[in-house]
Amino acid sequence: MSDVPARKWQVEHVHALAPSPSSLIAAQPVAVLSRWSGLGCDARGVWGRCAGGASEPYDCVVDHVGVGFRCSCPSRRHPCKHALALLLLWVRGQVPEGVPGGRTASWLQGRVTADAAAAEAGGQPPAGVAEVAPADGPAAPAGGEEKLRLRGIKGQDDRLRVSSAEPPWRAIGRLNKRTGGFCTGTLI
Repeated sequence: MSDVPARKWQVEHVHALAPSPSSLIAAQPVAVLSRWSGLGCDARGVWGRCAGGASEPYDCVVDHVGVGFRCSCPSRRHPCKHALALLLLWVRGQVPEGVPGGRTASWLQGRVTADAAAAEAGGQPPAGVAEVAPADGPAAPAGGEEKLRLRGIKGQDDRLRVSSAEPPWRAIGRLNKRTGGFCTGTLI
């Protein structure tokens, strides 16, 4: 299994894409190899089929360059827990290199074509997409290389990286309610 493309991403990048903390919590049990078949990745995308609640596995593909998602699940959240789980597996180096086939290849090629058209039209990323530099460290690309783009961040991205091992961030966790359900909480 190769981690060359994944070197541009870290777990924190996947967390930043999640539409809500509950999406990340839901993605954790799905981010295990036993739930997936047909896993593969290349320089543009990562894909696989996830065994879910339906009779047929969900087809999931993520464009990790242009940051886009497609999944056959009925979720209205984007990215869904399957896309987040797939990215977590990929970032951890658990997805083998491969060649996409069928609809996956068509979808990824469509993304390449759209990116090329956007570059010709002025080189700006699509509306609502900002560039976010990966973290410094051995897994980050050398200075001057391509930056990751995240949807929903407009203008200058002034977020600061924090270590989840340092206080108070290491105290973030899941709180279970007596009446059912859960939420995330922080002890400061």
